[in-house]
Amino acid sequence: MIDEERRARNRESTQRYRARYPERVKASRLRGKELHPGRANEASRKYRSKYPDRIRSRHLEERFGITPVEYICLLTAQEGHCAICERTSNNNGKASLSIDHDHITGKIRGLLCWQHNSLLGHIKDDPEQLRRLIKYLGRPPIDVIQLMGERLPSPGRNGQRRPREVCLGGRNESIKRYRQRNSALVKEWGLLHKYGITQACYDNILASQDGHCAICDRTTSEDGKPLSVDHNHRTGEIRGLLCWRHNLVLGYADDNIDQLEKLIKYLTDQH
Repeated sequence: MIDEERRARNRESTQRYRARYPERVKASRLRGKELHPGRANEASRKYRSKYPDRIRSRHLEERFGITPVEYICLLTAQEGHCAICERTSNNNGKASLSIDHDHITGKIRGLLCWQHNSLLGHIKDDPEQLRRLIKYLGRPPIDVIQLMGERLPSPGRNGQRRPREVCLGGRNESIKRYRQRNSALVKEWGLLHKYGITQACYDNILASQDGHCAICDRTTSEDGKPLSVDHNHRTGEIRGLLCWRHNLVLGYADDNIDQLEKLIKYLTDQH
């Protein structure tokens, strides 16, 4: 009993010190991390593995303002699955569904699987973008034969192409120099190998979209790379060119119009 009282007094004293001198405590922690960079991480891993419920409870309260009991109530109200699909857990190694909330008001809207929660983040909770994606999926595929154009000439000897495994398979300096000297040809080989189209066909599709993504006004992806070729993964048919964000959104939705319509209803019902 005496030991428990002593530990309780020590905890109270530590809490008072941390509240009175937060800068000192912060500086001390930073020095400790610099002197022993692995010790803090190891201690954190041990604590998380020993007290997962405490970590989960603190995360829910600090980030979303709810308790684990309230989370279970939300899950029960959704019959134990994502508000959009039938997934009962995330497939990224996390067992529980993600809490979806309005980033402006902080209001909790429901529980979603990782894919659909990420999808809403990429479109900034904008139902209009989902409607455009539905319309886009309903279009007929592009007739690439009419847009194919001429293939680029090969720089190999006597007009012969170098084997793909020689040009694209290695990681040594000579391969890097070859790619730099023949970047346009390497890009066309990538288009031919993955999508069966030439650079001229890509340029014609881009011109038909007025030089921007088929959904938004982006002319390049966010990393500065050209627009992505979007295609039907089952049939291989080319549908158009999309920015990286909207191409990823279609992947999260599995090209499923029903899921996109459910997301529109999910967003509009919150207002």
